[in-house]
Amino acid sequence: MKKVYLYGFNGTYSGESKYNWSPPEKGDSHDCLLFLRQTEEAVNFEAATLEISNFGFEDVSGLEGNCLKVEALNSDLHREFSGFFESALQDGGCLVFYPNT
Repeated sequence: MKKVYLYGFNGTYSGESKYNWSPPEKGDSHDCLLFLRQTEEAVNFEAATLEISNFGFEDVSGLEGNCLKVEALNSDLHREFSGFFESALQDGGCLVFYPNT
């Protein structure tokens, strides 16, 4: 069964990504969330690290993971993440970075 796991980390954008997306500026460091589709029932830091590098992030620190509970997306607090969840289910992964202000 497919599940989506959520991985939080801090990383620096290298300027090179395997995906066509709207990345941050090269060399900028950001807190990020990776939504990753998995079939296994446990965090998979190896797969998460590979996908993070596919999005172009390096110097990753503070990597943590947990299974995303679908029911949580029904709450007002987490409803905004439902699109990222759906994208991960469809495409395999979705990355969100938080701009430094």
